[in-house]
Order: sequence, then C-alpha cells, then structure tokens
Amino acid sequence: MAYAFPPDEPGTTRPSTGPSPRHFELYHEQRARGLLGRVFVTFRHLLGLLFGGGFAFVRYKKSQGEANTLEMLILRFLLLFTWPFLTKELINQPFPIQFRRRLELLGPTYIKLGQILSLREDLLPTSITDELKNLLDRLPAVPFERFKQLIEADLHRPVESIFQYIEPTPLGSASLAQTHRAVLTTQEMVVIKVLKPGVRQTVERDTVLLRLVGQILQLFLARFQPARLVNEFCRYTLREVDLRFEAENAETFAANFQDQPDIRFPYVYREFSSHGVLCMEYFQGLKPEPGTIQTLNQQQKDRMIRLGVSATIQMIFRDGFFHADLHPGNLLIFKNGQVG
Repeated sequence: MAYAFPPDEPGTTRPSTGPSPRHFELYHEQRARGLLGRVFVTFRHLLGLLFGGGFAFVRYKKSQGEANTLEMLILRFLLLFTWPFLTKELINQPFPIQFRRRLELLGPTYIKLGQILSLREDLLPTSITDELKNLLDRLPAVPFERFKQLIEADLHRPVESIFQYIEPTPLGSASLAQTHRAVLTTQEMVVIKVLKPGVRQTVERDTVLLRLVGQILQLFLARFQPARLVNEFCRYTLREVDLRFEAENAETFAANFQDQPDIRFPYVYREFSSHGVLCMEYFQGLKPEPGTIQTLNQQQKDRMIRLGVSATIQMIFRDGFFHADLHPGNLLIFKNGQVG
C-alpha cells in the first residue's frame, strides 16, 4: 500500500516516497559482550586507529616526497608488525574515514562521542569534523521488517492496528535509534523513532568502561576533571536509551515555548510510545546544514540567528531546562520562517 506524502521542500535531505537518494548500510546486530570482552574490542580498535593513522601518515609523507628519510623508514618498518590490529578495508582509507568507521564499529556510545567531536571545529581539523558529521544520521539502518518487529515487541500490538502506512526508507539512522515517516490510522503524519536492538546493553557496558578510564585519567589530569566530564557524558547517554525521557523533554519544551509561535516542538503521541519507541508529530523542513544555509538570504539568516539566540537565552535563564544536543540532525527550518 502506498501513501502520498507531501513533496519535500527544495534542498531538503529527507527522502521522498519514491526512489530515495539516500542509501543506508545494513545494521548488523551483534551478540552482547561481557565487560572484559568489551574492553578487548575497544582496545583493539583504538590500536587499529593508531596504527592505521600511521599508514595514512606514511602515505601523506610519500605524496610530499619525504618517505625515504631515516625516521620514515624506521616508522614503515615498525608498522609491518601492526597488521593483526588493522582492518583490511580501512588500511588504505584516509585517516578521517578510518576514525569515523572505527567509531561506528565500536558502537553507539563511541558514535555519540564522535557526534560531539563533529561539532568541535575549534579543536579538530575540518577534514575530520566533516567526516564525523556522517555520524549524525547516516549510520547503518535496521532492516524494515526488523524495524516493525521492534515496534510490535515494545508496544505489544500489531503495527497495522496503529499505522496505516510506514515508509520503508528511513528518514535517518543515528547511533542509538532510527526514524521512519508514517501515517496513523487516524490519518495524522508522524515520525516513529525506534531504538536499535542491543544498544541499551552495549551502552550500559561502555559507560562502566568509560567511567573506569575517567578515574584513571583523573590521577594524571585532575586539573581538567576528566572523571566529572566522563560521568556527565555517561549519565546523558544512558538517558538516551530510554525514549520516555525524550518524550518528557519534548513535552516540557513545548510547554515552555507555547508563547513563542516561531519555535516549534513536535507533539508526542504517548499512547504509541514506550521506552524503546517514540511516536511524534512529523515536521517537514530543511536541516541547517552548509548547503541549506547557502540558499537563505541574509535577512533569513539573521532571523534564524535571532531565534536561536532567543531560544538559548530562554532555556538557560528563564526555564532552567536546556536542550543539550543541538546538532543539525535535531533542527529544522520551516518554509514559513519558523524553526523546530
């Protein structure tokens, strides 16, 4: 059964119901590992990134005609012993791609870390932050049939009793969950967000490991309070694997901004939401990515800046309730000038 969604606005990256320009790799469910197994996997990928970066550095020096110095010859010799830690399909890739793929292979917790780093252009080269932006909503996706099974398992009812239509192609696939457009049996257009299988258990194990690393770093870098930073990251990430918190947050934001018609938050359909499923009002708009921003005139850009500053000031100084994940994947610009 097909459903005619409204056509996407020019410049939007959201797929239409026809052939989609977006392609998602297949998400592979991994068996749950114990803490010790997780430590081993994490250490192996970190070494793989370090040694893979060494090969990328050698290629760069070779392109500059500097590969035959004594230091480079020693480095190339030492790298010959690192093959057990390398991934064949990554070895010839540029370092930014290796970095992004290693984070993907490590799973949701490290992908969240990569998402944060993608916004830190003040700390990292643009080549790395641009590549890490692919972690925002272009990650491997759960197959459509499995996606529907997850909904039914969480809501304890068949999807046909709730949705008239679910679009098979995801709107986005992020570290912890993926989203699809859908139509309720009552004709409202919605977005369904579903946690990917196994992410909750993986995040719980990773946070134990990260807190241990934070305590170790605290011994050497106490001035920077790494343990406190890691604990805050872990607390925030653990809340993200229970979508009931996101539903509550969306409702709180909507109530706080009900007197601001130019700033919108989606309505949450509580009866079709749970700890692993979130059903929200569908918003159609443009993501504030570089390509989109270039299509706006200066007056529109100034308006977006004013709305963003106004919303941030209100959240911090009036409401005391702040959106801590304001990356482009969580924002939209509407055709009428509103933001959501």
